[in-house]
Order: sequence, then structure tokens, then C-alpha cells
Amino acid sequence: MNWQRVELHCHTLASDGDLSYVQLVDRAIERGYKAVAVTDHNTISNVAFVQKYAADKDLPIIRGIEWTTFWGHIVVHGGHSPVDWRDITPTNIDEHIAVAKASGDIVTLAHPYRLGFPFCSCCFNQLAISQWQNVDAIEVYSHFNPHKDKSSIKAIELWHNLLKQGYKISATYGYDWHELDYNPPIFGYTYVGIEGEPSEQNILQAIRNHHTIVSLGLDIDIKICSQDKVFDIGDTIGRGSFIIQLTATAEPKYAENWKVTPRYLRLITDKSSLTFQLVGGTFNQWVDFEDDFLRMEIWGDIDSDKDCLLAITSAVWSK
Repeated sequence: MNWQRVELHCHTLASDGDLSYVQLVDRAIERGYKAVAVTDHNTISNVAFVQKYAADKDLPIIRGIEWTTFWGHIVVHGGHSPVDWRDITPTNIDEHIAVAKASGDIVTLAHPYRLGFPFCSCCFNQLAISQWQNVDAIEVYSHFNPHKDKSSIKAIELWHNLLKQGYKISATYGYDWHELDYNPPIFGYTYVGIEGEPSEQNILQAIRNHHTIVSLGLDIDIKICSQDKVFDIGDTIGRGSFIIQLTATAEPKYAENWKVTPRYLRLITDKSSLTFQLVGGTFNQWVDFEDDFLRMEIWGDIDSDKDCLLAITSAVWSK
């Protein structure tokens, strides 16, 4: 499995972004993304233009839209859903998510606890979602400086509690890209684990399969091995003893702006949490896994900020 850096939440001039389709594609290539999603607010009008311009530049474009309501935002990837955002209310959201899911699209709860008006109109989620089995992902980190943002703590808690209830939901990052941002504050990446080349189909399947890692500038490789099998993040691995092989290194382009130093690995289940020191950004150790799920966090330093959450993996499952 190859881990590819993507951005799943982007806006253009078609909604409230400052980026033309040319600027979005060229800037994404400069940043080293292997694919980006066009998710303008309540419109798909610019998707075809972005796809056409990117066609000769080896940058896959994921079709998307951000349902932008008075009660929260939902990012939908895939371009198949017939849902009209104007029909969405806080109490019928489950029905519309189910329609999008049935159409083959990926549904992501965007920045659920970001401050709303006057900072980000209607960004704070108040949609009464109850059928969480139809939600594919949650933006556990979003926008700038997510390691400092209290809304990130709440988003991670929401996601973790849903995992404890048995829902299999991927962790993603949403840059919520609006501007060229040549000198931005600290931001993150979503890495998706795929077989073969990056494509819309492969990337969306990776999210469905929970092959995702959220990272602040770390390239991460993880394998979970039993005596006779090798598993990846997102897999169902059963219970027993496994050796976790992890390497976390600063992504070179990111390191041009920020110094990132991984120091600790936390193994978090539905019942417990263990912390291990990383030596040179590596971990290679047998662990016993007897709980329902296991997810991982990497902690360390980024520039002058100490003891920060630098990376979050989606879970592996015992059943």
C-alpha cells in the first residue's frame, strides 16, 4: 500500500475562494499533492473546468461539493448525489446523507466544532445526525494551526466516542483551502493508503476502507504484523499479539517551513491508552490487542510548540 498526500476540501472562485481553477491546480502541484477535491459551497460549477485544466498535469481531481447550511457543513465527494442542499434541515439530514451514500458518494462531517458567526458563518455543526453508519469520515483536524485549536479536541472526542459505539469512521484533515497561501500558518495533510496510482476511485475507496492518516508534516509508514499476515491502517486484524512497525519522518517540502520532531507514539483503544517513546521517529515492538479498536497518535514538537499532536491514524478493528 502506498500512502499518498491529498487535499479533500478546496474552494475556488465559484464559491467563496480566491483561487481560479488554474491557481488551484498549479498551487496543488507545487505543494506536492497527489490529488485534490473541488468542494465549493453548494455548487459543482467549477469542477469540470478544474478537471479539464488538470487533465494534462497528472493531478487527479475529485468531484465534490460542500453542503453549506445554516446548521453546519457536510463535504460530499464523488459527484453522484442528487441531493439539493436547499432541502436540508437539521432534522432531515440523516435522510439526505443516506441518499448521498446510496449514490456511491463519500460523506464527511466538516470542521464540526469550528467557531461559527462571526468567524465562520454556520461552520459549527448543529445538524442532528443519528445514523452515523452513513458518515464515512470526520475532519478531526481542519484549517490552520489545528494542534492549537480547541475545536480539534472536541472533533477528536466526537470521532473517538463514535468509534467506541462501533461506528467505523475515517479520520481526515480538511485544509478548507481558499487562498494561494504562499506563507500560511501551520497546516496539515490527509494521507490515503491506496494500491496502484492515485485516482478519484482509488482515493474514495481508501476513505471507505479507513486507510487514512492525518499529519502535520510527517511522512508516515505503518505496518501491523501478526505471525503470518501484514495489515494496514483501517483493516480488521482480529485479537492477539501484533508487531507494529512505524516510521515517521519530516516531509521535505514541509520541513522547508516548519521543523517537525516526532517524540511519542500513543496506542489508543476503546478501553486504554499506552505511550511509547519514538527513537529516531521509529517504533518496532510487539503489542497485545484485545479490545474493539486501536488507533494511533504521534506527539512531538513543531517549531517552538512542544508536546503537540502531530498525527492521527484511523483505527484498526478486532472484528
